Amino acid sequence: MDSNRESILLVNMGGVRRIRDIVPFLFRMFEDRNILFVAQPLRTVLALVFTFMRARAMLESRFSTPLFDITSAQAKLLEGMNGKEVRVGYVYSEPLFHRMVKGARTVAMYPFYSYATHGKILEHTRKVVPPFCIYQEYADMIVKRIIEALSSCPIKSVVLLSAHSIPLSTAVKRRDPYKEDLEVFRRLLSSLLGRSVFLSFQSRFGRIRWLLPSTGEVIKRLAGHYDGIVVVPISFIAENSETLREIDEEYRKLALEYGFKCFKRMRCLNDDVDFVEFLRRVVG
Repeated sequence: MDSNRESILLVNMGGVRRIRDIVPFLFRMFEDRNILFVAQPLRTVLALVFTFMRARAMLESRFSTPLFDITSAQAKLLEGMNGKEVRVGYVYSEPLFHRMVKGARTVAMYPFYSYATHGKILEHTRKVVPPFCIYQEYADMIVKRIIEALSSCPIKSVVLLSAHSIPLSTAVKRRDPYKEDLEVFRRLLSSLLGRSVFLSFQSRFGRIRWLLPSTGEVIKRLAGHYDGIVVVPISFIAENSETLREIDEEYRKLALEYGFKCFKRMRCLNDDVDFVEFLRRVVG
């Protein structure tokens, strides 16, 4: 491997590997002004409150995310394809990405721009690959996987994009383009699929206001109009607690309770070869 060639850094959100990781992960996330756009010292106070609230739920669930293993697999496969060193860093978990960006071409492993994702990374480096959603090839990969999920559901099925929500204060006060970009992408997918596609938001908690409509409410609203539903975790590249627990368990149960005969969830891109080949091309 040529040591003089620019390295690549894959950056993802992070998560919890062990129980002792819960508090530092949550506090780093909630104390981030890109997540809670409020002034200090109120942001730190709120971060402590939200950390305590969320930590209790995470301790009770004992859920371990596969995000770390998948991101490492993506890096290993990409390194083998292009011959450059590929490292992995995280925004809220060790190893922290901002200690690793020097001399690296950085890939934000989020499909859409938000101040909470790409914006956070751009605070530390400008050598960042553009959001995946701008590439037609990325849309084609999503369409392919939606069609695969639809093939095992009844003919009268609906496609629902479920995106990770962000606090309304961040979206409005900072004029975050996240929701508008998701809406543009929704319309693109609808055109490519030749059917209606709906957009919703998940992973809300606490008493602050979040982007709406919620995935649960949209599932209820669509019930009775369709026999099946395909949920697309549109904000996630790799499987994590939001896909495996929130969608696969909570929303599946809700959909079946409200009368859907079939519930399918589009599998994330993970370390699929076509996705890593896409990464190789966009990284250059």
